[in-house]
Amino acid sequence: MTHSSEPRLSGHGGDGDEPAGPSDAVGAAAERGEAGDSPPWLEPEGLGGRLHPGAIGVWSLQMLGAMAVVAIVRPEAVVGLLAVAALLLAVNGMRWKRFRWRLSDGTLIITQGIIQRHRRVIPLERIQSVDVVRRLSHRLFRVEALHVEAVGGSDTEGQLDALQPAMARQVRAALLAGRDAGPAGQRPGEPAQPAGAGTAAAAAIDASATASEARHGGALDDEGHELARVGPGQLLRAGVTEANVTVLAAAAGFGWNLVSDRVDEYAQRLPMSVGPTAAIAAVAVGLLVVAVLLVLGQLITYWDFRLTRTEREVRIRRGLLEQRFDTIPLRRIQALRIEENVPRRLLGYAAVKADVAGKPGGGSTGTDTLLPFGTAAGARELVATILNDPDAPQVPLVAMPRRARTRRRVRAVLATALATAAAVGVWGMPGLFAAVLLIPAVATADASYRALGWARDHGLLVARAGWWTRRTAFVPEHRLQTPARRATLLQRWRRLATVELRIARSPGLWSGPRWIDLDAETADARIVELAQLLPTTTWGGQPVPTSATSRFPG
Repeated sequence: MTHSSEPRLSGHGGDGDEPAGPSDAVGAAAERGEAGDSPPWLEPEGLGGRLHPGAIGVWSLQMLGAMAVVAIVRPEAVVGLLAVAALLLAVNGMRWKRFRWRLSDGTLIITQGIIQRHRRVIPLERIQSVDVVRRLSHRLFRVEALHVEAVGGSDTEGQLDALQPAMARQVRAALLAGRDAGPAGQRPGEPAQPAGAGTAAAAAIDASATASEARHGGALDDEGHELARVGPGQLLRAGVTEANVTVLAAAAGFGWNLVSDRVDEYAQRLPMSVGPTAAIAAVAVGLLVVAVLLVLGQLITYWDFRLTRTEREVRIRRGLLEQRFDTIPLRRIQALRIEENVPRRLLGYAAVKADVAGKPGGGSTGTDTLLPFGTAAGARELVATILNDPDAPQVPLVAMPRRARTRRRVRAVLATALATAAAVGVWGMPGLFAAVLLIPAVATADASYRALGWARDHGLLVARAGWWTRRTAFVPEHRLQTPARRATLLQRWRRLATVELRIARSPGLWSGPRWIDLDAETADARIVELAQLLPTTTWGGQPVPTSATSRFPG
């Protein structure tokens, strides 16, 4: 299933000019199609009911896979596992029978629970996105899952784990129709824009869909306009050039868990001394395994990746083992950033990610990948398209003062001195050779300084940092929530400061957009300018910004 196959639902009111709602749309769709052939687990009016019976299999397979692994490792436990599997099927059967969902009066109502009943009511105007998930277990039973995320939720608010594909499309369309039926000009759950922040560039993301509609000569259809597509060949290059420290650590941990129990046994079989050829071969094999894992990770996660945009949202299709159809409302995108690690930067490749306000979900960091891999020029073009500003990626950045480079070199010298002292303490005088680490340390410090940059241009805040993975963030001014000014002890010594551009984003590995190592006086001026963009209150008759903070004395 793709989003292009979603039908436009049209309902009809019961009397006169009464407008049709989302529930009417689903009912009308049922009457047009299978009104007389509705499956027995659905309610006759087509507004809800139980899930597809395949939900029993989907839920059971989540545990049966682990049980199959145990059966292979411990064959003597097969009888007990069969009893557990039978019990699991029975429990999931009762869970399916007690599960109900319904669209009624502008709300999605989900009732579930075997012993203790839980009833969740989700107003349609609070819905942020409705994502379609299709794992291998779903494809086995020819069903699809809908994950409903609401504004302000800390996790997936509503989950319909097994619906027929046609019903999933109808329900998703009805939910989105109810979501979009809010007050004109304001998305549900979002504050009104402050006065003075309504420059043309400040509303760039909100206006991008309208501009695209004009460029393409008419309204966008359900499928939307394709912005990016990533093929298998690009994903192979993405895996090879990933070089992500987190992924490498996870791969190393996974490998260690596999062999840790056998280390002693293998060590006893090895000869007393291992030649350099064997050691080099072992390292080469390890690097090859890591490279394969990186490539497989990219292929599995982003297979058949496609990014499209409709009038109100961007849609992402991706996944091999688990096919996902994600939606991101344009008004929830708080910032865009281009990421380029060293290998990709040398080869002219980059990725594009977005910070999304209040993006819930298990393990979500609030960051959604809009382009996992592409040319640097293509990444800049994508950012320009979403911001509706062709010059945004070309904004000239202002370099930080040279004192920032000196600060980094001082840190490099101190770190090398500590490492050398530790080496001497362990190995004696030969440990002095650790001092040669000063060369790459200083080189890294200089690279980190050259990566720094900042700009404020036509309602857009730009921040760049990172020597290994260079991140260039683009923040529309009206997305800014709190500008904060900080300074460490070394920064104060060099008369420097950092300005944090805080936006509505979920916490993650990335610290967010920051202007690092600005001149202290420049940071003062920028804080004053940015504070004027914020809503104000009064204190003693004087207007005071509500969110500007500073941790730099004086």
